[in-house]
Amino acid sequence: MHAHAATNTNVVSLADAPVTARQRRTVLAVAAFLLAAFAITVPFAQVQLPAFVSFNPSVESIVFANDLVTSILLYSQYAITRSRAILALAIGYLYTALIVIPHELTFPGAFTGLFGGPQSSAWLYYFWSAGTPAAVIIYALLGNSDRADRPATGSARTTIARSIAVVTLLVLGLSWLTTAGASLLPSLMSGDHYSNMVIYVANPLAIVVAAIAFVVLWGRRRSVLDYWLLLAMFSLILNYVVAAFFARQRFSLGFYASRGFTLVTSMIVLALLLREMTNLYTRLARSNLMLERERGNRLMKLKRSQPRSSTK
Repeated sequence: MHAHAATNTNVVSLADAPVTARQRRTVLAVAAFLLAAFAITVPFAQVQLPAFVSFNPSVESIVFANDLVTSILLYSQYAITRSRAILALAIGYLYTALIVIPHELTFPGAFTGLFGGPQSSAWLYYFWSAGTPAAVIIYALLGNSDRADRPATGSARTTIARSIAVVTLLVLGLSWLTTAGASLLPSLMSGDHYSNMVIYVANPLAIVVAAIAFVVLWGRRRSVLDYWLLLAMFSLILNYVVAAFFARQRFSLGFYASRGFTLVTSMIVLALLLREMTNLYTRLARSNLMLERERGNRLMKLKRSQPRSSTK
């Protein structure tokens, strides 16, 4: 038991923390909940509901905060472990956080006339949704070759700053392309309805990319972080299936459900990250406290064992 505890306290990265049976059950329970929500939604996905324009900006504001905090936590992990796989995830979550901003500004009715329009919003949504699967694929591929004993090169602070600059420029470039350069892109919207480009190309492609990320990650699944990311990919696939085959119009039940999948997944992943990182550093703190106590006890024993000087 002591050897197992020592092994756990030596783990400082969630990408290396072994998953427990309880954590597997938690992931399976959440996956079952999402699958049940999907099954309930599908028969009524095309039912048109009142257009709550404020719903989408509210959801995306929460997602922005969640993904930004998740990115910061992952960057902190990278600064400690120098893991390229963790860096890829941090970049991916930063990307999904930043690209939410132009998508929210272009969403029809939310900020009318401020930035872009329906076509811009649709394209930004698909650029946004591709971020997490792409980051997960890179994370899984790099994770198989990432080694804790690999010598660190360069400054972690410099690497982080450069990655933030690159992601910011990428988001600005995509924002320009989907607004000022929207005429260069195929049409994704026809009024409030999605075009055939969305139904037969964009959504199926999104499903394929998320499925690839799921399969690649499934082949790696050795840490608690891997299981959480599998859950995120599972939720994304359900989201895309609803959008591709059942919800073909904005403000339908399927439209609201897809945003709900995005929100729930974002909140769950962040909550689990916070919980496991807190547990991880709690174990490290307890280990250090035990070492301090053992050192203090040895010093006390050493003092007691020293012969006392006699006085005449």
